[in-house]
Amino acid sequence: MLHKATQVMMASLMSLVFLGMLQGVESFQPMITVVGKSRILDPMTTSLFAGIAAPIREPTIIEEDLLDEEEDDYDELVDGLTERLEAMEGLWFSDDFYGKHGREWVQVSSRLVGASATSAMVAVKVTGDPHVPSGCVTWQTACWPTQGISVGAQIQIRENPQDPDGFSWLPGELTLINQKQILLSCSYGPGMTSTGTFHKQEEDEEEEDSFA
Repeated sequence: MLHKATQVMMASLMSLVFLGMLQGVESFQPMITVVGKSRILDPMTTSLFAGIAAPIREPTIIEEDLLDEEEDDYDELVDGLTERLEAMEGLWFSDDFYGKHGREWVQVSSRLVGASATSAMVAVKVTGDPHVPSGCVTWQTACWPTQGISVGAQIQIRENPQDPDGFSWLPGELTLINQKQILLSCSYGPGMTSTGTFHKQEEDEEEEDSFA
């Protein structure tokens, strides 16, 4: 009789322990992600992994080499563009483009145009004339020229030197012959075109002789 009572008590204790274990399991409620018909635990949303940052992975040797190559390619592109711009910028002159005004000097520099920030040329008069005086833009291109290929250009004119608001633009074309010679044409109308050649100042030329 005593032995039977002991068995009953042991069974009751086991039931209580089992219920306690069930309650403990129910208190641990991980998020479950459904993938197709299978169900997997998402470890980053459970109480065991919550608040633990994902480890930072260092780049592999191959990835580092690829990044270095991309940086080298970018540097070469920038250096090449810079050299090309510097080769064209500076003082230029023309003896025939400005007609009876004779030789005029211009300062050629680069600029960015359009939403895509395309490189282009702009020339500002250093020595001017009554129509377009010194300090005014005399011509500009739509993009940076490539040797032997013509690009669109605009040439600023003024018919009446006494009219401060009389400036206007005429269409034209610019052709880069080489890094020291530019061919510029201006269209006044059907069959009416004026063409002239610009030459870059040599580095060994004295400035006082150039403007004489």
